[in-house]
Amino acid sequence: MQDVVRTTAVLLSVVSGICYLANGFFNDRAGRRFGALVPALFWVGSLVGMAVWGSQLYAGSKTEWPMFWLYIGFGIGNVALGVTGVWISELYPVNLRATAVSTFYMGGRGLGSIAPVIVPLAAGHLGGSLLNGMVAVALPAATIFILSSLLLPETLGRDLSARGFKVDTETEGNMKAALVSGV
Repeated sequence: MQDVVRTTAVLLSVVSGICYLANGFFNDRAGRRFGALVPALFWVGSLVGMAVWGSQLYAGSKTEWPMFWLYIGFGIGNVALGVTGVWISELYPVNLRATAVSTFYMGGRGLGSIAPVIVPLAAGHLGGSLLNGMVAVALPAATIFILSSLLLPETLGRDLSARGFKVDTETEGNMKAALVSGV
């Protein structure tokens, strides 16, 4: 069984890495919404699949075990989260971008930190299966992600320059000089 877990984890990492690169390429050509929604469909599909086939035990063949493919689909789906930082930053003027992204990320971390409490509680209410508890928490989160992606404005092709943020050229020149001199 260790071989199955190791092989699945390694393959998941390789597939996810390739998908992150591909998604970055397509984000810049098809837009942020595309980069969020297409992988999110894999995410939701894998979660639904885990709810349906998650209790099937490994029967000796990785490719015939549904959880093998569902883990791979889940990894592809998580690529959707890679667009969030870029998309959120593009929604705000330059002088607010770092603060906006940091606020969203810290809020998400705070909300996510309750998962170790919520998942076992959900599992207890759903017959004791930890997998069912994880799906019960992750599926609404994926749904919120998809709805948010549908509601956020697309930023592809938008002028993302300072948008009203005036840069003091003297200060900018002093900063460049300090960087060059190593001060």
